[in-house]
Amino acid sequence: MVPPTMQVLGATHFGAATEILSFHSVPVPKCTPMDVLVRMVFSDANPVDLQKLSGGPAQGQQVPISPFVPGFGGSGTIIEVGTDSLLADWVGKRVAFLGDPARSGSYAEYVAVDYRCVAEIPDNVGFRQAAAIAVSGCTAFESLMKLGLGPEDSIKSHAKKCKYNLLIVGGSGGVGSWATRLARCWHPELHIIATASRPESSSWCIENGANTVIGHRQITERLGGGPAGSVDYILCLTEPTPPVFKAITEAVRPFGSICLVVAGRSIQSVDLGFCFFKGATIVNETVFASIRTHFQSSTQPGAEISEILDLLSRQKVQAPLSPALDTMDFDWKSALRSNGVLETLSTEHTCGKLVLKIASETSH
Repeated sequence: MVPPTMQVLGATHFGAATEILSFHSVPVPKCTPMDVLVRMVFSDANPVDLQKLSGGPAQGQQVPISPFVPGFGGSGTIIEVGTDSLLADWVGKRVAFLGDPARSGSYAEYVAVDYRCVAEIPDNVGFRQAAAIAVSGCTAFESLMKLGLGPEDSIKSHAKKCKYNLLIVGGSGGVGSWATRLARCWHPELHIIATASRPESSSWCIENGANTVIGHRQITERLGGGPAGSVDYILCLTEPTPPVFKAITEAVRPFGSICLVVAGRSIQSVDLGFCFFKGATIVNETVFASIRTHFQSSTQPGAEISEILDLLSRQKVQAPLSPALDTMDFDWKSALRSNGVLETLSTEHTCGKLVLKIASETSH
């Protein structure tokens, strides 16, 4: 039976997460015809959660709909479904999902989500591993597909006699970790170069499957640039500031590809001159685009999550869960404490993926 109310970790004002988040009792969401209601076990946790909470220029002001509940995905069990006939036998399924940014988030005991964003978890995959996919796993999946590095893509170097390669700018975070592992799985011979700023981040990138790790500011120095370039595929997971974008356009080979994921203010003033000169392709990636455009894309989030879950089930890939989870209390009741998930997330120095435990796995 679905209870009338639930607990959420939300905010009434914009600001720093550890200062504004608290627990609230709110009504359990109702399913629309194409929704499923998920009783949560783990919520995905990402830097974007904190960014949404900060409010930018609105910091300190009241949120439009109170409480604002962050979180954009996770895992749990379906306990109720909408009226769409496709969902008749979905109750009881263990699922992972990507949330809708326009709806209440996954830092909650229950989440209503469109079934097209949902995938069933194989029996040999745990809730914690499945929850780590959502935002970062789907972002990595879509980015590699757009670069031409998907599982069905046949790739070759754009430079004669050179081994094809991929540069991941910002390789140690959630998206970078998933991208490295997926690219390594799909293309074993691909030479993967990751950037990292700390020794522990460098070690983590190597563990993920990177061949080479360099500093963020060493791209041109270590890889070379100019008209010939040095890299076939570039996945940029940091703000494309003028120095960063100049470095990657120097590095890209003629007719190579660049995927930009972080769409901050710098995106408004990128200099495309050298990309035009080289005939390079530039694409951008926003994981919520399919949801925001009413599922007009050829691949839906649920299908992407399902593909990644299949890789986990067949042990082709492991979820890049952060080593920090081994020494922290990742229960959502402790999220705001010292060494909790949100404080750790706010440092921006975490390797791999963080998740929040909402309920015990054994109760599902």
